[in-house]
Amino acid sequence: RDRDTEQIERAGRDSAAGHFAVDFILEGYARLAGRLEPLAARLRPGQVVALAGLAHSGKSTAASVLQQLLSTRGYGSAIVSLDGWIRPAGDRPSADPSGSYDYTALGDALTGLQARTAPRVLQVPQYDRATQTRRNGATLEVRPSDVVLLEGVVALDVAPLRETLDLAVWVECDEVLRRQRFVRDYRWRGYSDKEAEALYEQ
Repeated sequence: RDRDTEQIERAGRDSAAGHFAVDFILEGYARLAGRLEPLAARLRPGQVVALAGLAHSGKSTAASVLQQLLSTRGYGSAIVSLDGWIRPAGDRPSADPSGSYDYTALGDALTGLQARTAPRVLQVPQYDRATQTRRNGATLEVRPSDVVLLEGVVALDVAPLRETLDLAVWVECDEVLRRQRFVRDYRWRGYSDKEAEALYEQ
């Protein structure tokens, strides 16, 4: 490939919610940090990193742990969740990622991050999973020295974003655990286990 790609095996395995939470706090964080430490050691101020992977694979957790590791090295960082650009349920032309995410708005908002020479203020929308709607979120100031962590399912799928990357990371977790997370998430949204399992199989 033209760009370095790191594959973090089972990056989210120890970060499940619910009854896994205590184990993660006590043991899982250290294991995940150990896996991500070599990656943190490679990063330099101002770089742009994508953390991609399937839904519920642990991308957000991996980004948060990586941010902590960068902080211990004295590096500032900014996490940008690409889920903010998920379209409202009624506005999706298809169920695949290119239909579920607003690729055009996402690319327009984040293109050129690698070339910033002054602080840049990003408008990051917020997607409400419970109501499947999108609303105005918060502003995020990114300094030239910040390592930018773009995390989301489509982090490697939007062409303008790929052109900004210094490093691409693919996050994986055990598929049994990912399935449990998926079903638990949709159960929280009001779906039955049968409906959640059907969505997972899609």
